[in-house]
Amino acid sequence: MKNLQIIVILASVCLLLIEAHQSIGKYICEKGYSKNGYTKCLSIDDESDFETTNCYYTLPKDGLGAGQHFYQFEFKSGSYLSVGFTTREHFIQGIEMKGLLYDGRLNNERTFGSSIKQGDTIQLLLNVSDETLKMYVIHNDVPLGLGYDLKISEIPNLYPTIVVDGSAEVCIEKLENLPSKIERQPKICEGIEGDFEIVQVIQGEEVISSEYFKLHSWNSVKLHVKKWRGITPVETYSFIFDGEYDIGVSAFAWRGCYQNSCDVYQFFDVNVVDPRMEGDTLKIIGHNNKIDSYVNVKKLYASKN
Repeated sequence: MKNLQIIVILASVCLLLIEAHQSIGKYICEKGYSKNGYTKCLSIDDESDFETTNCYYTLPKDGLGAGQHFYQFEFKSGSYLSVGFTTREHFIQGIEMKGLLYDGRLNNERTFGSSIKQGDTIQLLLNVSDETLKMYVIHNDVPLGLGYDLKISEIPNLYPTIVVDGSAEVCIEKLENLPSKIERQPKICEGIEGDFEIVQVIQGEEVISSEYFKLHSWNSVKLHVKKWRGITPVETYSFIFDGEYDIGVSAFAWRGCYQNSCDVYQFFDVNVVDPRMEGDTLKIIGHNNKIDSYVNVKKLYASKN
């Protein structure tokens, strides 16, 4: 009888070890960064800040099929970060890898949230059904809504995926409890539509918009803010923020206007994270080159669109 009890205990321990082993996946990276054994976290040590490393996570080992799948990505360190899902067939080295990816933007370059930074947590809900593939994004507990809604006749098995430049540490976990809120909560920005002129530019804690700067750099540039209607005019430098508004950057003066427009566009690295209307001044906050920046712009007149 005693031997039988020992056998039962050993069998229970083995079962628990098997279940724990099955609940943790393994990283497969195109540069051989996958750790020995199984783990939730991966450290990538790469001295080059511009060298891209792609990894996917084998949990489950055969990929994700039909159903709802909820994953959490915690970035303990790193920069220029992307998360999403891909297939084994589309998992290749460098920027040519294809998949459902989010880095603050989506695959169509539409700004969907803010850039992913060190300390951020991203949660992705993947809904896979017959010929339908949907991915919802939650960034630092803020629901951003439906990022991808695709119709595909034959949906291949998918794997959670990360893309990093340089060194990084990331932990991926499959969550059992689905989120209660996944739809984006619209912000109320009354009076935000219209044409604006730039009155102040601040990068970090430094005011860089001197009178000389405004005269020779952005003096001729105007910003046009309006509700995004799904179509961005091709004749202007333009980007979407908060999934709601379209900022068009153009210049009224003919001399050097294209270069100035491009400078304004690149100032935020198209990662606008928060618009705030204070009287007739709009503060546009962005994150560029790991530095929080913002531009104060003053309304000229209301938009007629």
